[in-house]
Amino acid sequence: MHQGDHQRPPLSKIRPCEGDDISLTERSQRYKLNAAQKFMDLIAGYMAPHEGKEFLRKTCQKMFPDAFPKPRSEKFGFIMESLAERWLESENKVEARIVLSVVTPHVTFGEMLNYIPDLSDHQFRMSRKVARHITRTDEDQEHHRESYHKDRVDLFIRFITDPIIMIGLHYSRVRTRLSTKETIEILNVLRLHRKSEVIRLYYKFLKESNLENMKLSRSTLFRILDACAAKERKSVKCLDSYVALGMEIPEIVIIAEQEYHDVKKAIANIEAFRRHQLRAARSERHRIDLINNLVEDEAFVLMDWIQKWLPAFSRETQAQYFGKKQISWHCTDVSTVLDGKKVHHSFIHVMEEDSQVITE
Repeated sequence: MHQGDHQRPPLSKIRPCEGDDISLTERSQRYKLNAAQKFMDLIAGYMAPHEGKEFLRKTCQKMFPDAFPKPRSEKFGFIMESLAERWLESENKVEARIVLSVVTPHVTFGEMLNYIPDLSDHQFRMSRKVARHITRTDEDQEHHRESYHKDRVDLFIRFITDPIIMIGLHYSRVRTRLSTKETIEILNVLRLHRKSEVIRLYYKFLKESNLENMKLSRSTLFRILDACAAKERKSVKCLDSYVALGMEIPEIVIIAEQEYHDVKKAIANIEAFRRHQLRAARSERHRIDLINNLVEDEAFVLMDWIQKWLPAFSRETQAQYFGKKQISWHCTDVSTVLDGKKVHHSFIHVMEEDSQVITE
């Protein structure tokens, strides 16, 4: 007989359920659940005497895998911490949503709160919306196609074949093939206006004729003009101006490259200044914390070069300002606590050295 026989639940007192469990009262359901829990504990005690709870957890996880979340790896935690830092550095809400959209489709809101406690439910849902928009394929997008209207196309063809827009050239002929595979010769034509001008005149014609319901889109009209090949009349005036502009192109390219270099340098300087501000703010905050937390027999020492008091000239170079006209000074500032009071001492050291060495 095993040691745990005296702990067996009174299974003989549990009556079999007649019908569905839903029809039972709340008290009966609670009693049966408690008996089932004791019965499972008894089985776990026989199967794994020293690890009964772990045995039950693995058994339930195998029977109901969807009810147990999958454990995250250490790499996932590292990625989430990096993502949280990037989220804090975001300059606006749009950038923050884009940063979160990388992982929000694959994690829950509760998991995100473990790494970003200040994250709101609205921000989480908006980042998922951004993720759906980014990962949306062309097949998911709706395509609206409208079949062309033959009457509208015929009206535009009649307009562009009018002698006001197009004239035939009697000295030139072209061959074309019909849909019946019959080849015919027609006169070559000359289009008197550019394509954009033809479309503008056509829209004006529709407005004056009260036929705006026959209007086609500009892209459709351009495609029709491309299909209806024709020669275009081109002006030969002002060729000298075109030549002069063509000769200036290399200079324009050089100027554009210089401006591009200046813009890149300006962006780099702005980023460096931002890093300097961040570094200065953090250093100042850390220095204040160290000074405020000083105790007896501790001191905070700050050493640095200082500038001269007055400039020698109203305008001078950095070399003149920092060392050419005066002696370089070195300052040591000591902060400590004496008898419960904060005390500051400053020591100035005059460095009589070569000015060229000092300014380098």
